[in-house]
Amino acid sequence: MHRRSRIVSLLLAAVVLALTSSTEASAAFPGQPNTIVFWSHRNGQADLFKMKANGNGQRIIGAGFANAFPGQLSPDGSRVTFVSDSGMGTGFDVWVADVDGANAMELTSFDGFFFDPSWNPAGTKIVFSVYTAATSSLEVFTVNANGGTPKRITDTPKIDEYQPVWSPEGRWIVVSANNDNDAVFNYDLYRYASDGSRRMRITDTPKRYEGSPDFSADGNRVSFVSAGGSGQGDVMTMKLDGMVARNVTKNVGVDVTQAIWLPNGRIAFGGRPVGEDIEIWTISADGSGRDRLTFNGQDDDLSEVT
Repeated sequence: MHRRSRIVSLLLAAVVLALTSSTEASAAFPGQPNTIVFWSHRNGQADLFKMKANGNGQRIIGAGFANAFPGQLSPDGSRVTFVSDSGMGTGFDVWVADVDGANAMELTSFDGFFFDPSWNPAGTKIVFSVYTAATSSLEVFTVNANGGTPKRITDTPKIDEYQPVWSPEGRWIVVSANNDNDAVFNYDLYRYASDGSRRMRITDTPKRYEGSPDFSADGNRVSFVSAGGSGQGDVMTMKLDGMVARNVTKNVGVDVTQAIWLPNGRIAFGGRPVGEDIEIWTISADGSGRDRLTFNGQDDDLSEVT
């Protein structure tokens, strides 16, 4: 299915570029505005856009970034973190900017491929995943939001850990990780303490992709995307211990690629109807009240890995 081939192709590209070098989530924080940051290919490249939670007010964020994919809004809604290949590195790097695109700053510039930046609740740190020749797998790092030296918090050789997201109270980070480098495409969700300790597996579904984790604003539940084989992806929710799982989009008929929880309690997701491009939708956490927000005819989605 498309999400498998895209992840594999990105990782293979990362291997080639990293090894030949000379030296592509997001929690709903209480009080955060109900704004959706997404990427769109409507202008011929991946550009950052934002819109209201009802789909109104769609507008580009800045205009000078080459191939930019969003992480998320800061907890106060004033800034956005994203990855772009506009910078000094050989791949995608982590950036922050004001929500209108001003005051952009590159936070990482060493050779590698960076994915999935996400804020901590205080708005002072950003967690992200990166593939480099040194790591030889996707690992999780944090960096101060105003710059500095990134700090590695996971060390799982041959196991890719990506799509990290901080819990609203700052205690936990949840990631999607492949199952001990299983030959079968198999990603499950794992929970870490915010310093990278106390790793715990919270889903265990063989031969399925489970990723794009996000927290509800109260921190009581986690949303994620689950897909297997050639079947469609669906939005699931569960408690942080992996219990009381619920399929939110089982009757929607859309192949879900990414999902985020909004402060208003609804879930936004990227989805591909049969024969169409990826568009963005919202739905209530109980599976009711589905609304389509974009009708662009070009891919619109919430993160870079689809």
